[in-house]
Amino acid sequence: MGGASVGKVVAFVTRHRPTGAELLVFVHPNAGVQVPAGTLETAEDPVDGARREAWEETGLDDLRLVAPLGQCNDGPGGETVRYFFHFVSEVETAADWWVVTPDGGGLCWHCRWAPLSDVRLTAGQQEWLDPVRASLAARSARQPPPRPRVAIDAHHRNSTTWELFWAPPFGGRRTLCSWLGPGEVASSDVIERALAVCFTVDGRIVLVSGDGGMLWNHPGGARDAGESVEQTMRRQVYEEARSHVLASSLVGYDRFVEIDGTDTVLRINLQARFAARVALEPFIARHETAGRTVVDFDAVPGLLPTWQPESLRRLLDLAGEASAGPDWIVELATARQGLSLRELTPADADGYFALIDRNRLHLTRHGDYSGMATITSAQVQASLARPTDDNTRFGIWLDGRLVGRVDLNPYNPPNYVLGVWLDEAVTGKGHATHACRAVIAFARSHLRAGDIWAGVTHRNHRSVALLGRLGFERVAELEHHSRFRLPQPAGP
Repeated sequence: MGGASVGKVVAFVTRHRPTGAELLVFVHPNAGVQVPAGTLETAEDPVDGARREAWEETGLDDLRLVAPLGQCNDGPGGETVRYFFHFVSEVETAADWWVVTPDGGGLCWHCRWAPLSDVRLTAGQQEWLDPVRASLAARSARQPPPRPRVAIDAHHRNSTTWELFWAPPFGGRRTLCSWLGPGEVASSDVIERALAVCFTVDGRIVLVSGDGGMLWNHPGGARDAGESVEQTMRRQVYEEARSHVLASSLVGYDRFVEIDGTDTVLRINLQARFAARVALEPFIARHETAGRTVVDFDAVPGLLPTWQPESLRRLLDLAGEASAGPDWIVELATARQGLSLRELTPADADGYFALIDRNRLHLTRHGDYSGMATITSAQVQASLARPTDDNTRFGIWLDGRLVGRVDLNPYNPPNYVLGVWLDEAVTGKGHATHACRAVIAFARSHLRAGDIWAGVTHRNHRSVALLGRLGFERVAELEHHSRFRLPQPAGP
């Protein structure tokens, strides 16, 4: 005995142009070029269901039925009844626009008008179109022209503006999206959200995901009462990406103008966009974020929502330019003239390898840096180009020469582990003490560090004395080393 039939609908929406009829299609990121289609709801009239599906998948809500095109039975036992309809839009539309849908948890697809004479649909749908292509063209040519769209004030549009439809349950509303430069917003009071393109020291981009792996975006979110836009960005980057902003630049704004079916402006929303240099902590899923990834700059467009074509291009270009500036590499002064710290980058690989090479015996004398005994130039280059940890790593520079290194290693954040070594030729002069004091101050002010820990192998008396000068306390004696702690300063 056969089961109950399932009703499905297909909507062919056309418009006529001097060059011929055009068919409304959308490009699904996973399933190719399609026309609106879907399943009827319980007791729903087929023509109403076809209108609903077309609205949910394209945002068009002024569709006039031209003609029913028949029906067919699909499925192994013919249990699916599929109804076909021809519609035209009674109001002029844009040439193309984007739709954010619940399909796949929030996929984006691109709607456009395609020449009916040669459009090709995805497998399965093409066999629906071929038998009715000629009749669609003939009926489309006989339809009255659509009503012109209501003109929206020019100040809501610019050369970057594109249209977006937030499909149900994301609101069912249309939006004009535009990119604005840093000087095009007069007051920060109207900015509701802030987001950042976050760069690591090696130039890669930090993205976050609400579902832990499918939908990626830059960290950011809504302002809290009393916050400046930059404070919002810094807080959101830490909450969502578990990253500290070390340097930042405002690169522009996204403007979203919500409109109804008559093109009346309902609401305007502005989002500030920053480029930011960040230091990572180990990731902990919290707030709205379930995942974090760090990717090459060129991989970002393939991971972000595709409904931001112009905004995304401009944002990444401007963020890339901002990140190339010298101010983005953190430099720390010390109390000693000629002694400073600067983050180690891939450009320092040759100098850093030379420093290691002449200090191999010195580094491994107490077993602290045993891996340095055999490290190669290629391994040093790789360690700076693609770090395998979340350390913040500083080179120690004396009169322009690289003479050592200090690391802050996140450990049960907001706590950190301090590691330091110095060229044997310049030890015993207080350089390590001054360098570590500068790094500790940076950890307190920029990384919101709690306790700072350190470990010293037995018999390394100079390092024990260094930690004593810095105020560390010995808290444990282990088999091979002693553990030290510098407590977080008491609050006011």
